[in-house]
Amino acid sequence: MEVDSSSLTDTQKQKVQKLIQLLDVLQKSKDQHQREDALTLINNLLSGNDATQLLNTKEVKPYLFEGLKHLETDVGRLALTAFMKCAGDPNALGIMEDQNVINIFLETLKSSNVGIADHIAEIFKKIALHSNGLGILFHNNTISEVKKLISSNETVKFRVLDLFASISSISKESFQYCDSTSFLQEIVSTVNTSDILQQLNGIELLQKITVIHEGVLYLEKTETFSKLVNILNSEDSLKSLIRPRIISFFGNLATRGEFQVGYIEKLNLLPILKKILEEGTQEEKSSVISSLGQIGSNSIGIEILTKFNSLFEDYLYFVNVETDLRIALLHSLSYLLKSIAKTENLDSSKLKSALESVSDRQGRHGAISLIIMPLLRLPFTELRFGSLDLISSLVLHKFGLQMMLQYPGFYEHITNRNSEESKTGKEWQFLIIQNMVRTLERHPDLLDRSKWNELTRYLKDGVFYSKVESRPEYATKDGAT
Repeated sequence: MEVDSSSLTDTQKQKVQKLIQLLDVLQKSKDQHQREDALTLINNLLSGNDATQLLNTKEVKPYLFEGLKHLETDVGRLALTAFMKCAGDPNALGIMEDQNVINIFLETLKSSNVGIADHIAEIFKKIALHSNGLGILFHNNTISEVKKLISSNETVKFRVLDLFASISSISKESFQYCDSTSFLQEIVSTVNTSDILQQLNGIELLQKITVIHEGVLYLEKTETFSKLVNILNSEDSLKSLIRPRIISFFGNLATRGEFQVGYIEKLNLLPILKKILEEGTQEEKSSVISSLGQIGSNSIGIEILTKFNSLFEDYLYFVNVETDLRIALLHSLSYLLKSIAKTENLDSSKLKSALESVSDRQGRHGAISLIIMPLLRLPFTELRFGSLDLISSLVLHKFGLQMMLQYPGFYEHITNRNSEESKTGKEWQFLIIQNMVRTLERHPDLLDRSKWNELTRYLKDGVFYSKVESRPEYATKDGAT
């Protein structure tokens, strides 16, 4: 709704007059310094809580509409900022009801300037946060223009579909609006195409739809999940290009919550992942390893994963493999342990048993600490950081801290500030000690008090503390020092 200037306070009326003067300078002046000064003053005027009121006055709006015609100018960029402010205020959305404004925005989504196109997309997403904004976005005229955009070219099509996939995930109401159009159908149809690139782009969009329950149910209803599983089962060698992305899709799905992770079991996905872990390409195996860490990242997921004991054993065995897959395993398992550490009343007995009986390359079984601690002595940075990452998550758990403290020399190594020379290595070391202290606060009996105090001093001294050594004194020939 347009703001009637007569309803403004005297101070606000003065601001409007000043704003108009400055916008005139910004629009007409050829002096760069004058324009920069004007822009600074305008931004100051619009920094208050009444910004959207000022922008919605009949005196200011024409400048904003004119700016939309020249988006790469100072006035154009200011107009985008102004519309972004209004999009975030449900009481200021009246400025968006002008179909010409919406049409300019939609046309700008075709821009080769990706930054401006992304800015417009963000404005649309903000509008969609409000019920009255959804009414504006899903007006028949707007939908008609959007459909024209989708049929223009592939780049614009996926830019628009990406926008509406994001909007669908905002709320149940926004999903229902999207479902009432053909946009969601357009997205799921990408799974059926023979074009690998379209499939890859489509899977990214499907990921956004699964943020809310309605999106997950929609993908189930349209049999999209089943189609993705069929691709994973396919013997077609070309599908090896898309399988890693599908595996990652299901891993990300599992992180959305316990409702979503339930579909891993519902789709009987774990036996398929086990087969890929045994027979797949390097990239496919890496995707499976990362996704298993995501699947096990909540109470339902870890129960599903540890129940399939042979798969979990295969997963853990990659801690022995001298390839990038070992590094993937270290980070994946760390993610799993870090995530479930936040879960209250979790029964971690199966996980504890699995990590205390990991098979090494000789087939011997022992605690995973026996495998990862020696990795810290190797000169391979990524491998060492992966090990430190895993240790930092292990010590968040009582059983994990016990396991590490039982390893001879662990405490001495981790508290020695010379163990790691790089900045990143020292930061990992510091995080490990922080997490050890967090666990000790819950289980103080795990370490004697003197060592606990030593850890606390370590944290107090900071990440990069270096003990000042006294300068050595050397005797001269005459015996003086």
